[in-house]
Amino acid sequence: MKFCINYTLSSEGRKEALRRGLDGRTNQQLRGDTDDMTILDEPGIVVSTDGELYAEPESADISWCDDQHIIARRALHCCNKPFTSLDEVVAAMRAAITAEFLRRADENDRKRAERDAEIAQWLANPICDLLESEWNCGCQKYVLHRFFPDDPRMADRKKLAMAEAERLTAISWAEHERAVAKKAAEEEKADKEQRAYKEKVLEWIAANGTDGQRERTSAGVMPFKEAEDALRDSLFAALKSMARYEKITKADVCECDYPKQCRLTCEVEDITELTDPQYALLKEFKGLIPGAVITPRMHTVEAEECDQGLIRYSLRAVCTWNGHEFSHEYAMPL
Repeated sequence: MKFCINYTLSSEGRKEALRRGLDGRTNQQLRGDTDDMTILDEPGIVVSTDGELYAEPESADISWCDDQHIIARRALHCCNKPFTSLDEVVAAMRAAITAEFLRRADENDRKRAERDAEIAQWLANPICDLLESEWNCGCQKYVLHRFFPDDPRMADRKKLAMAEAERLTAISWAEHERAVAKKAAEEEKADKEQRAYKEKVLEWIAANGTDGQRERTSAGVMPFKEAEDALRDSLFAALKSMARYEKITKADVCECDYPKQCRLTCEVEDITELTDPQYALLKEFKGLIPGAVITPRMHTVEAEECDQGLIRYSLRAVCTWNGHEFSHEYAMPL
């Protein structure tokens, strides 16, 4: 039966081919005839459609698999010497299969040694580490219960782990209940304070509001927001004639052809250095509402796309009423 073996040579193999008087090319082919029919049982050799024995090298980057046929064919890639007979090809394929099986065996031995070392280390852990080593490490649990399901050491260790886990679970549940109770108490306290605040605001409206506001408060239909706004306006009544601060908008800064794509960066900071007009306004504010906290502030807005910017100044007035703060912001000159 005819045979055709295709294989490739490495750099050393090409040099050896040249020393033997061959062409020294990377891709080589061995052809001939054989009467040995047992060659059909060798992995890596098949019968082609033309009825001849055939083998060729697999790609060097082929994924590893358990098929001896593929492992044998990888022996035909980057050979260090040219083949002169079919027996040499078969020997090389057998050697490749043997080497691959030995490599796998060594790899399994290495993994088994690592696993045994991991198990020994796990068994040496104190009981206080069980939460981390037993319940939070799925890999170790798998190794122990997968390879040693009937080991008495595992049974004893599991009992201790279960007891410790129950104890830790009870502690965690108690902490959870305390956290829930604390949150509920805080929410109840905040709700109680909010109700007390609303009652005080409505009491103030009943005493200081307009006739219509007092009547609606008595009837229980007074909107709380309206009552709160009325209280805020009364606190800042002395500043009613002062101009309120207007926020900087994109139209004030952006000069882009596509303003929707222009992004603004805003920064607000308190300032301590004032011009004469600014300081005069600050003194006037303090004289009008002595109990308020007046803070000069600078607002800086920059448009990133068109590299434009704008700065405005303001006076922030904060008044405190029954422990609650109310604020208004007023315009301040440059």
